[in-house]
Amino acid sequence: MASKKRPAAVAGCTAAGHHVQKRRLHVSTQVQGKCNGIIAVVADAPVPKSVSNMLASVLGASLTLPKDERHRYHVEVIDMVAEILTGRTVYLQSNADEAHATLLKCQTEKSSRDSAASEISKELVTLQKVASARKVDAAEHQLMDQAKEQLDSCLRSQKEGDSALESTAATKIALGTVFKDSLELYKTTAVEENSDTVKLLQNLGNDGKLDASLLKCFLCVIVKPPEQRGQFDMVVLGQVEAERSQATARLADAVAAGDGPKRDRAEAVAVAKKNLDEANAKLQTLKQAINEDLAAETASKQRLSAAHQEVGRYLAIWRKAEDAVRIADEELAAFRKGTLGTFEELRESGMKFGNFGA
Repeated sequence: MASKKRPAAVAGCTAAGHHVQKRRLHVSTQVQGKCNGIIAVVADAPVPKSVSNMLASVLGASLTLPKDERHRYHVEVIDMVAEILTGRTVYLQSNADEAHATLLKCQTEKSSRDSAASEISKELVTLQKVASARKVDAAEHQLMDQAKEQLDSCLRSQKEGDSALESTAATKIALGTVFKDSLELYKTTAVEENSDTVKLLQNLGNDGKLDASLLKCFLCVIVKPPEQRGQFDMVVLGQVEAERSQATARLADAVAAGDGPKRDRAEAVAVAKKNLDEANAKLQTLKQAINEDLAAETASKQRLSAAHQEVGRYLAIWRKAEDAVRIADEELAAFRKGTLGTFEELRESGMKFGNFGA
């Protein structure tokens, strides 16, 4: 064929323009539709605008020729377009690979944050169990109350016992001094009836548990002038002295016997105080531990909240990366199946005019 003898390159492009003019009316709408996607890629290719315009103008005519009828310049045009499409494929594949790599990195980061949140959640559960157990142990308050009650009881017993013992000791002393001296004095003198002295001696006699009838007779005797007292009165005074001596000895024995219980009461108070101090120290230690548990629980909740926020943030990033992968894969697949597939089909076989409607 004469067309195969034309020079290639620039001359071929010029000839191609001539052939395009002759064949333009014969390129069907169907062919043009198939070529539009390829032409759009060529138009965006990183080549001079004049080149992309030239390739776009002759591409349809070149691809519609059967492969064995193509001139060299048709082949050169198709090869140049093939190179552009290959570059586009590489670009789309690179985008897809990059999207997959980003998704993999996001998955790793998301898994790491999921694991961190899970660990913090387990830690929080453990802390809450410990705190709950300590709160149950707060029944130590009852031990504290019991220790207080025990101390109060010991203090009451000590006060009552010591008071009674002191009263006994005071009565013993009074019988040995005041009552004895008064008895000696009023053997030779008289006391005024219903005087404070009479009342004092009556109270001391009652406290010393002197015989009530004897004490009454004694008080009647000492108000009499000594010269009016008879033999019976003198017997009463002697009997009172004997009763006072016996009561003093009895009270002395009671005081001596009370020293042991007094020490026991003091020891019981000391033990109760020690128990209270220990219960209080234990309670304070428990309260401090509970406060520390609550602080640790609060801090863990804050860390868990931050971890969940981080998980949520990376979940959004991961979903965005998934969308990017899907879009990149779909774009690459669509390009291969559509534009590139159409180009390869036409490149290999062309399209006879008689098959335009097929």
